[in-house]
Amino acid sequence: MKNETTSSAKATPKPKAGEKKATVKKKADSNPDTPAIKCTEVTCQTNEQVTNHTPDQLTNQSVPPVPTDGLIAEQPTAQSISGFPIDVLPAKLQGIINEANATLGFPKDYIAGSMLTAMAAVIGNTHSAEAMSGWKEYVILFVALVGCPGVCKSHPLSYLMQPLIDHDAEKAAQFTEELKRYNAAMELPPKERVANGYELNPVEPRRVRFMMQDVTNEAVHRILSENPRGLILMYDELAGWVKNFNRYNSGSESEFWMSVFNHKVAMSDRKSSQSGVFIRNPFLCVIGTIQPKVLTDLAANNRNANGFMERILYVFLHSTSRLRGVKSCQGLSG
Repeated sequence: MKNETTSSAKATPKPKAGEKKATVKKKADSNPDTPAIKCTEVTCQTNEQVTNHTPDQLTNQSVPPVPTDGLIAEQPTAQSISGFPIDVLPAKLQGIINEANATLGFPKDYIAGSMLTAMAAVIGNTHSAEAMSGWKEYVILFVALVGCPGVCKSHPLSYLMQPLIDHDAEKAAQFTEELKRYNAAMELPPKERVANGYELNPVEPRRVRFMMQDVTNEAVHRILSENPRGLILMYDELAGWVKNFNRYNSGSESEFWMSVFNHKVAMSDRKSSQSGVFIRNPFLCVIGTIQPKVLTDLAANNRNANGFMERILYVFLHSTSRLRGVKSCQGLSG
């Protein structure tokens, strides 16, 4: 037995230092259980530090490559695709997501992404997480629901935003009545206001809301100042958000939005405004849908190098195989 062990040890030469990595890689490639399509996301997380996310990198991680020889590409295994981590959410939220998926057919990824953004807007400035003394983080989210046409992006977004829309509709009606009363009081002389049931010095009402759509940068400052708790800007087509950058002025608005994401002080002292706007704690979430090929619009004008793209949470559809009547978008992802 001793002689056999010695002979076996001599038969296997010890790999040199330069050959060790190649030998390990060869053994891994020879494993028949290794999937044909490897996960780019895992490689980036373990071996590389990604600083710039170009649109091609984002879309290549979400869909399998298109075969060039006319054969059907092998579908990625479950290990190479990471779905939205729904299991980390509270049980009640998981129940809403699963029920909406089962009864309405909404993809769980888009439901969860829209739900988190809606809840973040409702939380607003009321809560924060303090990592250390003086370092606070707020639940400000910029979310992009990425998917090809027909994969059911807009419906989950509208469904999850409906409670906020209902709230804003009620507050808008209340604001209309308060504004009428305020205008009526201001038309009377101060001495007659109290006698007619009005306050002597009425305060102009403000419209309380959660939602914003298609607004200018100046309007964002004004609405934020009137709603210090927090807001959410929703676009059915997120490309419209960046297309409005520099639409009404020559300044760069991407820096403003990056500042908002970092919860920094927002100020506006432009000539068009009667008085300057100062917002100590701006809270504003952004969410919208976008197609893979339109991701280049988000990265335009050097936004893929100044940190703007990295502030967006991209929610890709986990799988289109369970959506009936939806064609694969692997040919549209380039």
